[in-house]
Amino acid sequence: MLNLILLLIGLLILHGCDISSSPEKLFSKANVERSQSNFKKAAKILRNLVNSDADEEILVRSNLLLAEIFYHDLKDFNQAIQEYDNFCKAFPDHKNAASSLFMQGFIYHNSLSDLQMAEKLYLKFLDEYPDHELALSVRWELDNLGKNIDEMPFFKN
Repeated sequence: MLNLILLLIGLLILHGCDISSSPEKLFSKANVERSQSNFKKAAKILRNLVNSDADEEILVRSNLLLAEIFYHDLKDFNQAIQEYDNFCKAFPDHKNAASSLFMQGFIYHNSLSDLQMAEKLYLKFLDEYPDHELALSVRWELDNLGKNIDEMPFFKN
């Protein structure tokens, strides 16, 4: 009987140590799915990671990749904005919070043509990150809200 109990405990320990479902392995699997154009499957894996108790590094990487997939791959711009916003709320002091805020304004401006929301977020960016390396880009975006890029002298020819 004692041997059976020890065997069961050993099996439980081994099952709990299964690295095939570790956050790192799941993140890698999401990247593989993305590289194979299985964007929704990758997003589902990342969503599970984002909602898990994984360490902060995996949560950060999962959040950002999830937003990137919605923006670049799925072209679901509203969901991409939501994911970037979720990142800013979850990690307000992270070095990528500023670029996530920038991306929200950028998507509103350049993908959704919602100039009012773009301006609001760009101004918020300048208020929160006036010296950030993207501040110059934000100012340029604000100066050119609503302008057709093909009509700008810099981009002609």
